[in-house]
Amino acid sequence: MTAPAPHIRDKLSKNGIEVVGGSPAEFAQFISSELERWAWLRTSP
Repeated sequence: MTAPAPHIRDKLSKNGIEVVGGSPAEFAQFISSELERWAWLRTSP
């Protein structure tokens, strides 16, 4: 996957989105860790 054009990266950055590179396996690991991190929201009343 190629990096987004500079103007796209700037728009994303202004909206709090950090553009990072990585492999599909790294992305899967990130998603897994985020699901664990935010799991308490699914169990809240």
